[in-house]
Amino acid sequence: MKRAAAAQQLLLLVSTLAGCRALDVTQPIALVPEVSWNTLEAGILADAAECWNLQFGTQFRVDRDATIEQQVRVGYSDAACLDAGGLTIAAPPVRVAVCPLSYMVSIHAKRSHVLMDVLIHELGHVANILGHASGHSVMNSESILRPEQFSNEDIALFNDANADALPAPGCTVRIPAEPYDDTVAYHPGREGCACETP
Repeated sequence: MKRAAAAQQLLLLVSTLAGCRALDVTQPIALVPEVSWNTLEAGILADAAECWNLQFGTQFRVDRDATIEQQVRVGYSDAACLDAGGLTIAAPPVRVAVCPLSYMVSIHAKRSHVLMDVLIHELGHVANILGHASGHSVMNSESILRPEQFSNEDIALFNDANADALPAPGCTVRIPAEPYDDTVAYHPGREGCACETP
């Protein structure tokens, strides 16, 4: 897994050096799910996007018709199985590849909501974050448990990656936590983020 994560970082770095990391997080970004994605899968993508929108002021939108200028294609790919379940290619056209659920669930001890975990992480790379966090963070690709909120390291990575064009920050987001339980069979379901109330 570490070699695959290093390979992803190299792809992102090469794309950046080539001037390909051109997504402006202050403007709308269309997340275009592949045609095979059903309504539930597209809804989970929307839930992951909303976490970033609420916390950071990004404007990710699920847009099957690709009507927004900045576009990111999202779909399943066996190649993503070599990584931690997902892979973001920053060179145009920007793509997020997700390991097919039938395989990913089998290697992740049948964790429920694994699609949400992968998508929320990969959207960080779509938001120009090149590296990974080290602690209990959304941007730590090796984290076993989903964090309950974006960590200080996640926030610093986002701010550093977008220092020249930061959107207005949103609220502190509460991410629905999911305890690790290898006895729970995979059951995709909708679960959204919400602003933390004082």
